Amino acid sequence: GEPVDRPMSMHLVGPDGTIQWASRDELKTLGYKAHEYIGKRIQDFHVSQSAIEDIFRRLMAGETLKDYEARMWHKDGSIVHVSINSSTYFDNEDNFVHTR
Repeated sequence: GEPVDRPMSMHLVGPDGTIQWASRDELKTLGYKAHEYIGKRIQDFHVSQSAIEDIFRRLMAGETLKDYEARMWHKDGSIVHVSINSSTYFDNEDNFVHTR
């Protein structure tokens, strides 16, 4: 089959789940304007709360996620299947700063 051109969506999420920044591709993929997405909780955009809880648990433990399959809500109510690659940035005192 033809290769699928998938945008590289990126975001930074704080330890409480607040979206601190999101790429234009991520906003376009999910159908949101920046003010509708940034500053909100990433948990509210995930279809499966158990999946986002698992993601956060792994990231808080320092694990790097590669090709983690998840489903997110599009603004129009449809489901967008995503593949997540993520790690956590910790400061010099091992405080969780954000995911990336």
